[in-house]
Amino acid sequence: MEQQWKSGTTSIIYCPAEGRSPGLVPVPEPKLGNMRSVTAIRSILSQLFAQDLDLRQKIFSLCGDTINDAELTRFFLDDYVAHKPRTLARRTFILVDAEDGCDDIYIRELLHCLSQMARNSSFSVCLASRPISDDVPSNITRLELENHNFADIVQLVQSHLRVSWEERAVTAKKIAEKAGGSFIWARVATNLLNEVIDGGGEKDIIDRALGELPTDLYGLYEWTLGTLSSKEKADTTTIMRWVMLASEPMMLNDLRMAVRLGRTSFLLCCDPETALDIGLPWSVQELQKTGKEFDTPSQFYQFLCSRTRGLLEARPANDEGKAQQSLGLQHIYPISDSVRSFFLSGRGFAAVSSGRATTTPPNHEAVDLCHYSLLRTILTYLNTSDLSPLVSGHRSPEPKRRAMSPETSPTWRRNVVDQRNLIMSSYPFLRYAVDNLLYHLLSPRPLRYFLPQHAIFNTLASNNCRIWRRWTALLGETDALAILAKCKSAEALLQPEFGTSFRLERVFRAVNKMATGDSWFSPRKGLGLSVSPVFPIPPKSKAEADKVEAEAEADGAARRKPTAPTRPLLPLPPHVTQRGPRSRGTVVVGKRK
Repeated sequence: MEQQWKSGTTSIIYCPAEGRSPGLVPVPEPKLGNMRSVTAIRSILSQLFAQDLDLRQKIFSLCGDTINDAELTRFFLDDYVAHKPRTLARRTFILVDAEDGCDDIYIRELLHCLSQMARNSSFSVCLASRPISDDVPSNITRLELENHNFADIVQLVQSHLRVSWEERAVTAKKIAEKAGGSFIWARVATNLLNEVIDGGGEKDIIDRALGELPTDLYGLYEWTLGTLSSKEKADTTTIMRWVMLASEPMMLNDLRMAVRLGRTSFLLCCDPETALDIGLPWSVQELQKTGKEFDTPSQFYQFLCSRTRGLLEARPANDEGKAQQSLGLQHIYPISDSVRSFFLSGRGFAAVSSGRATTTPPNHEAVDLCHYSLLRTILTYLNTSDLSPLVSGHRSPEPKRRAMSPETSPTWRRNVVDQRNLIMSSYPFLRYAVDNLLYHLLSPRPLRYFLPQHAIFNTLASNNCRIWRRWTALLGETDALAILAKCKSAEALLQPEFGTSFRLERVFRAVNKMATGDSWFSPRKGLGLSVSPVFPIPPKSKAEADKVEAEAEADGAARRKPTAPTRPLLPLPPHVTQRGPRSRGTVVVGKRK
């Protein structure tokens, strides 16, 4: 279209139409108050703001400051579409891509809305969706793609099918006929048949295997994952969790370390308590033993393709080709958006957990359980013993301050940032773990709405605040508000309606006070531990120095003085609950040593 029309005379608007939500009740007929296509209408109108200069003024003049879905849909169908809009472009092309998960009712709603828009001569509308049995409006031209791309699918299958017999073209045509115009179906089916061919399968076995493949795309995904063994399904579950639920596309090296960390967990993370229970620290050498079969990026990529049956692929991060960019730095993506929708709906994770997925409507519990495992993996990595000499903090409440001139202060800050980036770039998956700890902490709904402040405090404050010190040192912030502002991936989960930002701010301040030794319940004050500060503070005068020395001699004499035997004390529990004078109900648990 851009080549046919001159530049500046046309504009293209793309709008994806998502599938029906699992918990949404189907709408029997299109109504303005409950039409599910309002999301697509909002997307189209938002992109038309740059083309129609009077659109924003029309909306606010008719609907007011607050616009609900019914008013927006009524404006779109009755007012905006009925009158010819004044757009800057000569022709506006609107492309609406409906996912395979969209049901017939939703597609019928989209056809009803878009057919009204197509009556306006300044818009050309195209809706791409799966076939529906109902009749389309009279002003819509219906094209069956399977009747137009059959030859292209046959050519694709012939170029990838590893056969040598004379009837190769016949087998390729059978695959194209069963694909029904879907290139993804033909690609996945060809990969499955190639595995049968590599195993020594003859033509009759190939034909039998092709006949057993389901015709629908989700059914083919289930059938493909059902051929994995129990051990292979466990690896597939770990890989798919990261690829589908990560806040950003992961690099191959980061995913390789994440899979190794996932093999260290022998507990099923079914609740927040198990997700925050990280256990003893691991070392990098011990982690390398968990993935001996994929020591190099190329070995891990072969491992990934075999475990996912070709549903994932590596792509370069930018416009560079695969030959110019290292394989370990390339990002992992699903081969199609339908693969992501298949797993996020719950059917994919059910297929790799129990063989064949159930047909019951999925819910968000499976996704929450996956986030529990990802959170535990990140905490386990931040608790590794190899990071101790690299990231070490101190607990001095008043560190020694050096006079720094304004000229050297920016240089010092840049050096600190460079050292921090050097550490995170030297360890795979470390940068992702630091930047997305809060994202995976708040992604599960139980943690987002009912934040376990006590359990989070214990996890961050355990082992002399080890995880807290490392995380804040690599993040570059210790202030609670600064930490929440720097975690950009969790910005949507920190909205005021959830209430998590206020609770996390309180927990972070308490842990930071404990880490710096400025808390009533810190190890030095609350538990009576003798911890020497890293930066000793000298006395202010000679009189104070003599006084401190005299007190030290008196304490030493008192310790050397024999005392009468006392009754043996009862054994104390390992955890003692203490409440600070200003804790405002915050209960903190410390360990006695």
